[in-house]
Amino acid sequence: MITPFYYDPLFFRFGKTLNPASGFPLVCLNGGIMADTGSEKKDYIFYNQDRYLVYAAMGGMRCLVFTYDDDHMNHYCKRIALVKKHLELVKSYTGPLLDFELPRPLFMPCNKASWPYQLQVNNNFLKQVQDPAVINPHVIGGIYLNQLSPAIFGLLKQFYFFLHDNHQALGIRLDEYERMANCALKWHNKANYVNLMRHFTMDTAFPAHIPTAIFSSRLLKTLTWHGLKHCFSRQTGKDNIKEFYIKSNMDAAGEVSVVLNKTNFSSRLGILKKEIELKVTRMERADSSVLLLVQPYIQSFVSDEFPHSIGITYNILNKDRFKALAVIGQVYEDATYQTFIGSYMSDHLTDHVFNSIGRQKIKKLLGLFAGRGYRGPINLDAVRNHKNEYHFIYDCNPRLGGTFPGLILKKAFEKQGLCINRLMTLGYRGRIIYPDLKAKLEQLKALGLLFTRQSQKGLYLIPSIVRPQSFDIALINMEIKDMRDIIDSDVIDSLSDRQKKDLKGVYL
Repeated sequence: MITPFYYDPLFFRFGKTLNPASGFPLVCLNGGIMADTGSEKKDYIFYNQDRYLVYAAMGGMRCLVFTYDDDHMNHYCKRIALVKKHLELVKSYTGPLLDFELPRPLFMPCNKASWPYQLQVNNNFLKQVQDPAVINPHVIGGIYLNQLSPAIFGLLKQFYFFLHDNHQALGIRLDEYERMANCALKWHNKANYVNLMRHFTMDTAFPAHIPTAIFSSRLLKTLTWHGLKHCFSRQTGKDNIKEFYIKSNMDAAGEVSVVLNKTNFSSRLGILKKEIELKVTRMERADSSVLLLVQPYIQSFVSDEFPHSIGITYNILNKDRFKALAVIGQVYEDATYQTFIGSYMSDHLTDHVFNSIGRQKIKKLLGLFAGRGYRGPINLDAVRNHKNEYHFIYDCNPRLGGTFPGLILKKAFEKQGLCINRLMTLGYRGRIIYPDLKAKLEQLKALGLLFTRQSQKGLYLIPSIVRPQSFDIALINMEIKDMRDIIDSDVIDSLSDRQKKDLKGVYL
């Protein structure tokens, strides 16, 4: 077992700081905030946990996984067994790049019939928590989480109450987990970010933010093009906008979004209405409306070296301390930059972004969130306009999301003495199916495109638990032009099951 590393800056954790060598720390990688906001159905908690298990293992961590019965648990165990075989096969071609163990998750059974979900103790769970290798001093000191929400906190509280009732002396700060769960839920709402900045948009001590108006989706029933322009001008003082980008106030890229101009107004407004109705009705929300953010549409500005859209991830440690975690170029599967599928990292990109925006300006902005009690990972998004200027777009993600695979993979490689200058991750949900992994590895080897300890440049395949025979792909230490050439070629698709492919495209 490798020595665990690099936990605290990445995650939410409130409790004792203990020696990581005491055993695998416990991490919960879940999308509970989507269930709490109504962006996804409640059982989403059970269905999005599998995408990060291998990455967590690369960092020396054991996952806490919620299950609804033993069959669900056995489903995971079978997938994990297959992934272990795939990892060994990849290793036989690349050499020993990463020294890690894929531990059995701690499966926490829940009663799926009621909300909020309740811990439902069974024999398998009892056997696990009685194992001192599983419930070790580090776990007693507190669990790590990529995101926090009231639903996840409720399950976490039940887990630690169970440990307490079974005579475990806990070092976890449940009160702080609860406070931060509610705080994260607040800042997940983009409208709160807009309101936070109302008095600072003209203050040059802060990063530039794109002018933004807010209105209720109820207004769409009678909205006209001139009415939209008037509403935007009244709130922002800006007029003569020829094209708007409208997005909802929840989720990383907005649950729904559309580009509106005078020509397409009627048709696109109809599409927006249908998408909102689907989200509100299907998700059974108590509130029958959705808040919409209205912004000038920024045309894509893409160069060979720098992406159009970026995410800046920090951890707010306290009101005065902010640790930079990553600057990433956001990779999407569509040309409208809506569906996030991966990240691009390079030292050059990081320097460019910080020099363009200014570290002190970013810290000034983070100070507003810190001053209102937020602690933990936070990601802020910005886009580049035709003048090569970055503008923040009021996307505040109070969590560690799709950045995680690239971050943990880079750290895992570097811990083994490998230098990672550029890294692009494509998909973290097993979007590519390779029915014959050996044939694919042979192909990449023959093309000289397999990342190995000897070459340290090329493609690296990461087995995924999401689907059988599924993989994530990392492009490592290649010039961005070469990455784009591979993406535009047939290298990734060849020998894949194209009918089961879950990757529509790649846009940086």
